[in-house]
Amino acid sequence: MISMIFRQTSPTDEDYFKFYEEIRDQTLKFYSEFAKKYINFMCKKGCSECCESFSILPLEYYYIKQKLPKNSITIQSLSMGNSCLFLKNNECQIYEFRPIMCITQGLPLLVRDESSNSKNIFICKKNENLISDKKIKSYKAFEYDTMIAKLTVYNYLFCISYDIPDERIDIGQLIL
Repeated sequence: MISMIFRQTSPTDEDYFKFYEEIRDQTLKFYSEFAKKYINFMCKKGCSECCESFSILPLEYYYIKQKLPKNSITIQSLSMGNSCLFLKNNECQIYEFRPIMCITQGLPLLVRDESSNSKNIFICKKNENLISDKKIKSYKAFEYDTMIAKLTVYNYLFCISYDIPDERIDIGQLIL
């Protein structure tokens, strides 16, 4: 996919959004397969324990911004502490377009440990009882580092193309 960007002289936001959607679709596919295999998976629609305010990459911000229906989001208060502004009655109002970080919450994430040059699997404590070490080895963990690397490259190229800062944007900015 990256080579497709370099072959084009000037990719459009549609091109970048397609690249983003491919990464998002792969993440959603893994999420869906995992939730289907482990029916007691706790981190799904309605769970809001880890829904906190955070920042997203510009590519993801502009993608979500153009997908959100105008005037469809209501927030209860701008001073909700660390809670995500998009929570309403413990449910995400932008669930259909939620950021990739939200999709991966609770999944077994395969992450490279730089210090020991090994890979570790991280999973939400609510779900770690679902899978034993034996089972997780038979079911591939989500390759989080690979996804982040792709997303970072596309975001960087998107920012260069549109001459915008390559700085994360608070998710709350989506409602402005």
